[in-house]
Amino acid sequence: MTLADAIAALEQRFPIVAKTEFRNEWTLTVNREQIAEIAAFTKETLGFDALLDLSGVDNFGDEPRFEVVYELYSFADNHYLRLKLSVSEDALEVPTVSHVWRAADWHEREAYDMMGIRFGGHP
Repeated sequence: MTLADAIAALEQRFPIVAKTEFRNEWTLTVNREQIAEIAAFTKETLGFDALLDLSGVDNFGDEPRFEVVYELYSFADNHYLRLKLSVSEDALEVPTVSHVWRAADWHEREAYDMMGIRFGGHP
């Protein structure tokens, strides 16, 4: 599967808030509420079997203030994909993806420790 095919499959199945490309790196901004379902789809259907990184971004002064960024990789297809979502300071919780990628457990703990972003359903 090409990266373009994977992105098209995501766009058909889920509402994409924004899609950007910079130097052949693609970022899809998605809805916070759907991240667990999107994560499962990207792994099980599209083959993004590795979560390389999950990080919190503090855009102090902006609203929504925070972003959570997921860096995905497909070993079979050698593709990278970035998913991003916005989180308001007033509703500082994102569904966990630790049941999809075990690596998310550590990264979500770090985002909580550093930014205060809670991950609902985190073990």
